[in-house]
Amino acid sequence: MGNMIDIAIVKEGEKSAAQGFLYNWVKNKDSYIKLNECIMDQQNSSVVILFNHDSCLEGEGFSNFYSIETAGAVLSIYVYDSDYWGYTLYDSGKEVDMFCTRPDWLFSNASQEELQKYSGNSAVLSK
Repeated sequence: MGNMIDIAIVKEGEKSAAQGFLYNWVKNKDSYIKLNECIMDQQNSSVVILFNHDSCLEGEGFSNFYSIETAGAVLSIYVYDSDYWGYTLYDSGKEVDMFCTRPDWLFSNASQEELQKYSGNSAVLSK
């Protein structure tokens, strides 16, 4: 298995609140996320969370949860072995933009329409 990087960026968030949400999300579930191995940093008005290395895309579930709970925007980013990466942007719990370098790896029998939704939209992402 290769190297996986799983990141969430909370727009307009506070580090202490993000820590609380992450704790509440992990405590009631069987999760690969290890709180003591996650790195969290305040970057101006945003919070960046680097999940522990074996979280295996659980950051995306947390990002959706956080976005629902706060009615805010959260970007979930994943990188696998530096050659496969993507993101999902949530706003108020809704997927508003998605991108993946190889969506055909995610869905082997997907239609062109399904694969198209992973093409990303820079105008939506920049907002």
